[in-house]
Amino acid sequence: MKKVATRFAPSPTGPLHIGGVRTALFNWLYSKNHNGNFYLRIEDTDKERSKDEYKKQIIQSLKWIGIDHDGEEYIQSKKIDDHIKVANELLKNGFAYKCYCSNEEIEEQKKRAKQKKIPYVYDRKWRDKDEKEAPKDIHPVIRFKSKIEGTSILKDLVQGNVEIENKTIEDFVILRNDGTPTYNLSASVDDHQMNMTHIIRGDDHKINTFKQMQIYEAMNWDLPKFAHIPLIHTIEGKKLSKRDNASTLDDYSKIGIMPDALRNYLLRLGWSYEDKEIFTLDESIKHFNIEGIGKSPSKLDMSRILSMNEHYIKNIDENDLFNQLTEYCKLYKSEIKPDKKDNIKKSLTFLKNKAKTLEDIFNNGQYIMVDEVKFNQDDIKLIDDKAKKVISDFATRFATIDKISKETLEPIIGACHVLPNPVDEHIKFVPMESKKQKQMLLLGRKDPVKGHAFAMELARTMRDEGWNLVATGITHQEEGIDGLGWVSEQEKRKLLEESAVLLVPSAFEGQPMVILEALSVGCPVVASENVPDLPSCVRTAELGNKEQWLEAISNPITEGLEQSIAKHSIELISKRWGEIYSRIIESNTSTE
Repeated sequence: MKKVATRFAPSPTGPLHIGGVRTALFNWLYSKNHNGNFYLRIEDTDKERSKDEYKKQIIQSLKWIGIDHDGEEYIQSKKIDDHIKVANELLKNGFAYKCYCSNEEIEEQKKRAKQKKIPYVYDRKWRDKDEKEAPKDIHPVIRFKSKIEGTSILKDLVQGNVEIENKTIEDFVILRNDGTPTYNLSASVDDHQMNMTHIIRGDDHKINTFKQMQIYEAMNWDLPKFAHIPLIHTIEGKKLSKRDNASTLDDYSKIGIMPDALRNYLLRLGWSYEDKEIFTLDESIKHFNIEGIGKSPSKLDMSRILSMNEHYIKNIDENDLFNQLTEYCKLYKSEIKPDKKDNIKKSLTFLKNKAKTLEDIFNNGQYIMVDEVKFNQDDIKLIDDKAKKVISDFATRFATIDKISKETLEPIIGACHVLPNPVDEHIKFVPMESKKQKQMLLLGRKDPVKGHAFAMELARTMRDEGWNLVATGITHQEEGIDGLGWVSEQEKRKLLEESAVLLVPSAFEGQPMVILEALSVGCPVVASENVPDLPSCVRTAELGNKEQWLEAISNPITEGLEQSIAKHSIELISKRWGEIYSRIIESNTSTE
């Protein structure tokens, strides 16, 4: 059995497209999963449009996202003699012929096809003609003699068997009249010489595959296996092109998307493994398979990319985050000054909590990075001697802390007032006996941080005991799991009223408003320990600890919900806000 070999074959005629990155990723993961080899082939035979700068950009982009190739880059233009040799062999063995049609004749055929509203197919005029009839002033092209009768079947690893009538495949050109080879010939020869076992590429290449299959057959070569993956579409459902915003890898790097986050997003764009959302690099290699690739186009969703990046920013080791931030600033912003690095490191815990991109961290941290804070005239009027002393004292004490947090800041600035969100006090409280006793509820968009995959794991474990999970944000359906997709506020309220427990297995959160809404209608809550400032009646469990969650769900806190939520009334919160504002107004020296 041949060792698995895959390749990625971009043309260096522009920056690397996001669709190409996904294709490269799928090929790379498949080869690594099978302990095979992954090769990079630069198809640079388009001399006019191919540029060395794009070749370098492609190589650097793949390296940036973590895709490495085996051996040296395979440069197609260095193999042209081999391509021409095969073309001549096909000609000699009767699988190709010289076509002496002029450019004007070809254009006339295309015009007639357009008028008849049918696809253009060369009329095969010179397929069986004697070359003695050839005009003297025409340099011929060499065309492959495609099959006319019957059908051909492509055994596609993604799409299944795809059948086509042979007569619809034109006698395609394999050598131009200047003697240069065309794509289908070059790609076929290269793939054969590189011992490719699997060709994974976009499904816009299916017609090329049928042509290349005929070349393989004519040359009596072993045919590789083909997998055609659906193309990426815009959020509006249109085919993604290089003209679309954020279509190249550089577009994402410039706004501060991290390579691990983008690689994870592209992996899940059209591929799935169970209901898992977050994959380490090792997990990606371990679990990737062609069977998990869907047959329908995927939509590129910038909001999901940002959400994925936000997850990585908040969960990455802070030393690694700082290193990536430093490199990002060096490339796209202004390099972080050596004397500012310690302050940035100390502030990362704070800065990353409000950031979705490295650019956000850079922008939010400007007050730390710059040497001078600039004030306008109105600002200066507010800074009297008393204010200057407060600022000076704060700066001195701030320099002594190692990390910015509520705990480290309180000794410096005094008490911090945290006011909870208010809830509608007119919401109807529903007693437990009126609820669906074994219905779990998960509310939120489909986002890696919301914990849909983990919640479904819990549901599969508990369904034998009669439990079922109702979840928004997903449409997945199976025994014990009911995905509802998007629901209205009214529908959400009804779900809260009838469910026995609300699950909040979030990787990170502010305090979700939905927790307060759940408690206010008498729905117990089990939440991740990562969720801050939870009411006392909310049971918590360690994220990922299935045993803790199973126990908590089976025994949620059902008493005291009304009393716990009472401090969140609109009347009470408004009153507390008024008290704080009054104290601030009464005291010019207040640090609240």
